[in-house]
Amino acid sequence: METIKLTVPRTIQIGAMVYKIVLSKVLLRDEGVVGMHNPNSLIITLYEGNLPLKMEESLIHELLHAIEANFGIRIEEHETQVRAQGLLQFLKQLGIELVVT
Repeated sequence: METIKLTVPRTIQIGAMVYKIVLSKVLLRDEGVVGMHNPNSLIITLYEGNLPLKMEESLIHELLHAIEANFGIRIEEHETQVRAQGLLQFLKQLGIELVVT
């Protein structure tokens, strides 16, 4: 199957909010933090050193947090992680790769 590479834009709209997606060399990587969602500044930060597959998973995970925040949904962290992994697996089965630059 041919892989379709989709470049993720630097800004995305979720509900009425426009989020900025940024890469950072400084996250709490040693503590397992590879992405962050800040609902106040509307920034999703991803660790620049992530391997491509981990970058995709982290992006989906943080997007789910943004959806939760914007629509008043409260989901346990583990459930968000499981959903992110499931969505990533679905995209991979379709041959879709999310590219964050």
